[in-house]
Amino acid sequence: MCGVEVHMTVMVKCGVGVYMMIFAMSGVEVHMTILAMCGVRVHMSWGDVGSWDLSCPDSRCSEIRVSPQRETLYLVSRSAAILTLNFIVHHGSFNIKLTSSSKVRLLIWRILHEALPTSEWLLKRHLRSTAFYFRCEAPVETLVHALRDCGKSKLLWLQLRPNIHSSDFFSEELKPWVLKNLACKDPVEGIPWAIIFIHAIWLLWFWRNMNLFDKSFIWPANATKQVWTKAKEAWDTLGKENHRLKQEVLIAWEKPKNGYVKLNVDGSAKGQPGLAASGGVIRDEYGNWIAGFCQKIGITFSLTAEPWGIYQGLTLCWNRGLRKFCVEIDSMLALQKIYSQSSMLDPNAQLLRRIKELLQQSWDVTISHVHREADQCTDWMTTHIENLKLGLHIFEYPPHDIVYYLFTDSLGISWSRMM
Repeated sequence: MCGVEVHMTVMVKCGVGVYMMIFAMSGVEVHMTILAMCGVRVHMSWGDVGSWDLSCPDSRCSEIRVSPQRETLYLVSRSAAILTLNFIVHHGSFNIKLTSSSKVRLLIWRILHEALPTSEWLLKRHLRSTAFYFRCEAPVETLVHALRDCGKSKLLWLQLRPNIHSSDFFSEELKPWVLKNLACKDPVEGIPWAIIFIHAIWLLWFWRNMNLFDKSFIWPANATKQVWTKAKEAWDTLGKENHRLKQEVLIAWEKPKNGYVKLNVDGSAKGQPGLAASGGVIRDEYGNWIAGFCQKIGITFSLTAEPWGIYQGLTLCWNRGLRKFCVEIDSMLALQKIYSQSSMLDPNAQLLRRIKELLQQSWDVTISHVHREADQCTDWMTTHIENLKLGLHIFEYPPHDIVYYLFTDSLGISWSRMM
């Protein structure tokens, strides 16, 4: 990639609180660019006596800030590296691979280069008259204060990881703090801490900006839940990637063993949060329909809908007198939460406790993970809820549109998946 030498940076005010930054190689280039931004056109610069007048209007001179460029080499390759799939942070002994969306990787890069416009950052560049922090009335808004030490930020970190007080989490400087947490692979509720950390950082900065620019914005009461949802999405789609060539695998619904029935459950939300539903299908050892259900939950997260599917499915099996069956779900995180010790701060802690109590009843039941291709009937049940009222709906007979999937499942027909 190419490198461009930059001699100065110019900030020109374009509106209320809006500035345009110019990276320039020469004074002439700066001057001509400023004139254009100030509304000066070529014909306006031709003087009465036939000579050029390139002076800037007095009314705009006070709105221009010029400063030498500290880093004289601006590499185009830096921006490209941020947007690649596997952005690697090199910093001293750290070598950290960030596997996340481009907007999150870009934010982390800007944090490490202290290039986010906090009040302190703007004051140093003469774009604000004070470094006062609008959210918590701190005298100075530094980046580490906004993302970690402010009251609401600190509360979020403590809710995400209650034992964090026993470490030096709240005492480190910005860069070591970020890099150390990016390198942390310790699982928290089944998700690597680094994945949770970067999405908490992204949401904290997003909410900070909403708080600043949107007067109607209210700090979310379910902030912790939103971080968990973002982290789960990232982990489900990217966290399991081993950066190997994918292979086509054939996956099919498998019949339960003789004398057992099978319960497939699922949960989904159209948005995070969005209209959510859980659903399930119970079939016998031949693939025949026994019962099904769909629960239209309302506006919530998929992380909540999935446990509801397990709970309603187990309850339905118990009420029907079914005592020997296996449960399949396509969410590995939901499965891990069931078999791990739930945190009281988990928004679904009460629901998970009720599921565990059901599993301790006198019956023979196992829960396992399957891919979505082996669970297409239940997937249909949770995504076709437009005409249903809120609440639980029991289906004694299969809906017409999933008869095809029931038939193909009973025949053992496989579906292709790249893995």
